[in-house]
Amino acid sequence: MTPDIEPPREGLTPPLYTAELANRTLPLVRRIVADLVMRYRDWQDAVSRFEYATTKSTAVKPDPEADALQTAAEQLAAEVDAHVAELAELGVHVRSFDAGLVEFPGWLDGQPAHFYWMPGQASVANSAVQPLDATIAEQR
Repeated sequence: MTPDIEPPREGLTPPLYTAELANRTLPLVRRIVADLVMRYRDWQDAVSRFEYATTKSTAVKPDPEADALQTAAEQLAAEVDAHVAELAELGVHVRSFDAGLVEFPGWLDGQPAHFYWMPGQASVANSAVQPLDATIAEQR
């Protein structure tokens, strides 16, 4: 029941971004990420409520509230998945559901790079660029 990250649809090649192209894409990405972050928080809340409701449920006496909360959490997880898939179609990768951090793979000065953006930032900044082969420790 956790949100899954889907790869882009077969046959579609997402773009490799320059900082300029990533910034031009931000108006759309901002809207999708805002919805993603909101739905992810709603999903976390629904899962917490479901887990609490299951403590009142037994095999002999299932709790109808728990069933309804499970259904709601599954629907929210599907919405999160849909937002992630929408970003993936643009070639944008979600790196943090809570913060809305996304990555645009691309090129900078002829070298492969990652451009990062999150809500609250005006644009993709050069300071947020990492080489594609950077390790996770180097990206932090």
